Amino acid sequence: MISVVIPFHNPGAFLAQAVDSVLTSGPSTIELILVDDASQEKFDFPHARLLHSPGLGPAGARNLGWRAATHPFLAFLDADDLWEAGSMQCLLDAFTHHPEAGICQGKMRHQVLQTVAKDPLERYGSLPHYGVNLGACLFRKEFLDRAGGLDESLRFGEDTDLLIRAWHLGIGKVRIPENVLIYRLHSSNMTLEAPEHQTMLKQLVLRQARRARAGFPSRTEPGLAEYLGGQEPPGAIGEAYELPGQPI
Repeated sequence: MISVVIPFHNPGAFLAQAVDSVLTSGPSTIELILVDDASQEKFDFPHARLLHSPGLGPAGARNLGWRAATHPFLAFLDADDLWEAGSMQCLLDAFTHHPEAGICQGKMRHQVLQTVAKDPLERYGSLPHYGVNLGACLFRKEFLDRAGGLDESLRFGEDTDLLIRAWHLGIGKVRIPENVLIYRLHSSNMTLEAPEHQTMLKQLVLRQARRARAGFPSRTEPGLAEYLGGQEPPGAIGEAYELPGQPI
C-alpha cells in the first residue's frame, strides 16, 4: 500500500537505522525506494530499490523516488531520522476513516545525538508536537501527482512550500495524536545551514502570494497556520491547534 522514499548523501550508519525503522513501521506491503544522491559511500539493501541521482539535492532526489513509486500512498523519510514502530499503520488507518483526505500527519519529537548551537529543542522542547516535516506525513500519491512534487529550485523549505500549495489547492489534511517521527539532532544536520525560520517562512508565503496573483487557487479556510500545524507564517491570523484524527 505504501511507497517509502529515503534520499541520502553519505549517510554513514544512519541509513541502516532508518531502513530498520521503516520495516517496523507497520504495513508489510511497503515498497522501499532508496535514492543515492551522489554519495561517495556504497550501500546494498536487498529488499529495497536503489536509484541514483546526480546530485540533485533533497527535493530533486525525493522527486525521483516519487516518480518511481508504484503504490497509492507515499511517504518520505530522511536518512538520519527514524519512524516510531507502527507509525505508518496509524497514518494509513486514519485514511480509512477519512477517504476524502490527501495528507495525514502525525507528531514528531526531537532526539539529541550531539549538542549543536542551533538547537530546535529551544523552540519545541522534547515533547511530541506537530511541525512541518515530510517524515511525519503520509500522502496519497495522486495528490503529489496533482501538485507537481517538490520545488527543486529550493534547497531549504521545500516541504513547507509543498504544504502551502496543498493548502491553496484545497487538499484535505488529517492529524492523528500519535508520534510518528523521531527527528535526530546532530552536527551534520543539513537544516543547520538553513536561514532563520521566520525569514524562510516569509519568503515561502510571498512565493505563494505571487502564485495566487498568477491565477493559482485562493483559499482562506482553514487558516494557513492551522493547516501547516505548529508554524505561524508572518501575518497569519489564528493559531495552530490539535484536532486528533479530524479533518483540517
